Amino acid sequence: MNRDEFYAAMAPYDDAHLRKIVWTVYWPGNAQLRERIENELRPPDQPKAIR
Repeated sequence: MNRDEFYAAMAPYDDAHLRKIVWTVYWPGNAQLRERIENELRPPDQPKAIR
């Protein structure tokens, strides 16, 4: 799936459903996946975690 297809697939969902989708991927994910998600959620004025 490319970016446009991904965005089209996500378009029908509200914020609550999108949060659930991210949590479903985040919680059982490995450390690398969790770090990537956490870095995307981090406010722009905070440095990203580097390990």
